[in-house]
Amino acid sequence: MKNSVLIWAFAALALLSSCAEKDYLVTIHTDFGDMKVVLYDETPQHKQNFLDLAQSGAYDSVAWHRVINRFMAQGGDLSTRPQGNDKENYTLPAEIVPGILHKKGALAAARMGDNVNPEKRS
Repeated sequence: MKNSVLIWAFAALALLSSCAEKDYLVTIHTDFGDMKVVLYDETPQHKQNFLDLAQSGAYDSVAWHRVINRFMAQGGDLSTRPQGNDKENYTLPAEIVPGILHKKGALAAARMGDNVNPEKRS
């Protein structure tokens, strides 16, 4: 599973109105099946960043590069694409929202540890 290639693509955007105003339901296609993900309106910068990258094809053929059984699967690192990393490295401000918790099935943005990232940027 670690070496399998992701085929990240949009099959459906459940809501077709402005990205900045609505939650989005996104389907992520992988070699192992589809995943449905909700991108919350309460985290607008992370939502828009994911939509922009996915719609541009940036996630196509990105590898699952960290898989921990019964805990998490991590993908989305553009440097794992067969054609390499052609995107700039950048971070997003923390959008930590009370009531939106990381739980089973959550999609999250990675970030460096607090000791080197006191602003908790993703």
